Amino acid sequence: MTTRLRLHACFLIAITLLYSASTVNADLIPNESILLDFGNTEVPNTNHIGGSGTSTGLATLDSLRTTTVSVDFVGTGGVFANDGSGPGTAAIPSPFTSDILNDWAGIGSSGSLDVQFSGLNPSLTYDVTYALGGFTDGAGQTSDIVLSVDGQSQSLGENSADGRYVTFTGLSTDSSGGLLFEVDPPAGVTGAGVRGSVPVISGLLLSANGVSVAVPEPSSLALLGLGGLGMLMRRRK
Repeated sequence: MTTRLRLHACFLIAITLLYSASTVNADLIPNESILLDFGNTEVPNTNHIGGSGTSTGLATLDSLRTTTVSVDFVGTGGVFANDGSGPGTAAIPSPFTSDILNDWAGIGSSGSLDVQFSGLNPSLTYDVTYALGGFTDGAGQTSDIVLSVDGQSQSLGENSADGRYVTFTGLSTDSSGGLLFEVDPPAGVTGAGVRGSVPVISGLLLSANGVSVAVPEPSSLALLGLGGLGMLMRRRK
């Protein structure tokens, strides 16, 4: 192999190493979060989910870094987005805002509302916070919905005047990095138009815990690769 061919080969390999390294840790890493905004109106710096379907390449909350994490939003009989009555009188915990809580997405009758995350790191644990803005049920009634994820369940009382927030901690994914968050009506509630018990959601915050494994920066990895190639070429001369 001539010197020119060797240089071309080294250059191509370096580019490949840079590309490969840039995808390392592309999933959610410790202390990063993903914020989902459900409803009609898109809020800046969030991942807007207007209705049913799959959203890929979700962005992190602070740096807006694109990740390999995706979410599949599904509801029994289909999902629709709507406007609500606002965040209500309850204090709004960060990073949720009144804009996020001004609308919501849900289903039109009793059934299940699923938020399925994919592409997470199975070696980490996660915290999830559910947020519901001012969901107006038309009758001012208070009832419960049931939130479930990773074997944990909590009930949430819906009230049209107040925001509601529930947090789950220390959640584990399945072996492939999947995590299913489910919103259900209380047991025994059936039929269309039971507005006080229909599963709805305004926002969801997913945060990663744990300690990540140190991975060389892309430029460092490329230099290591070039150094190794240089040593091999020198030994062959």
